[in-house]
Amino acid sequence: MNYIYDIILNFNEKFYDFYDWNIDDNIMEVRKIPIFKVDSKVLNDLKNNTFRLSNKFVDKIKNKCEYYIGRVVKTNTSFLLTDGDIIIGLNIGKKNKYSSLQVDDQLDILENISLPFTSLEYKLKENNRISELVTRKQIDDYKKLKQTINGIFKENNISKIKYIYYECFNEKENDIEIIKNRFKNLKDASEVLIRLNNIFNEINTINN
Repeated sequence: MNYIYDIILNFNEKFYDFYDWNIDDNIMEVRKIPIFKVDSKVLNDLKNNTFRLSNKFVDKIKNKCEYYIGRVVKTNTSFLLTDGDIIIGLNIGKKNKYSSLQVDDQLDILENISLPFTSLEYKLKENNRISELVTRKQIDDYKKLKQTINGIFKENNISKIKYIYYECFNEKENDIEIIKNRFKNLKDASEVLIRLNNIFNEINTINN
C-alpha cells in the first residue's frame, strides 16, 4: 500500500474545490494516508455520488489514515484517489465525506508519485454533485435564508411578513403565497440575507 504524508484535507458531505473551503471548516492535518490510482470514470463516480465500497476494500484501509488533533495522533478510514490528473480525498463512515486538496499538495504528489492501477468494487447510490455554476457560499446563503424565512412564516404574523417583504423588495404584496414563492425562487440569496439582517437589527434596536 502506498502512502502520502503531511497534507491538509477538509472533509464535507459534498465535494468542494479548495477555493470553496470555509475558514470555520474542520480542517484535518494528515500525518499519513493511503493513496490509490483508478481510471477517471471511477474517480468521477465516487467524487460526484454517494456510494458504497466493497467490504474487502474498506477492511483493507480501515484506520490506516493517521491525523493530528493537537499533538495527539488519531486514526480513521480515509484515503486518496487519483487518476493521474487530479486527486480527491474520501472518508468512509456512516456518511461518506469528500475533500479536495490544496493546490500545492496536489501538484507535489502528482509530480512525485508513480502508482499501479487499483480495481475498486463499488455501488453508486445518489447523485451528490454540486453545480459548477453555484458556489458553496451561494448554497450556504440559500440554506440560511430558507431557515430564516421558515421561522418568520411559523410565527404566522401576517403584518410582519408583509413588512419584511416590503423592506426586502420595495414592493407591497398582500398575497402570502406570492410572498412565499418570491423568497423561494430567488436567484441570489446573499443580498436578501443582508437586508433581512439589517431589518432584524433595526427591530431589535427598537425593542431594546
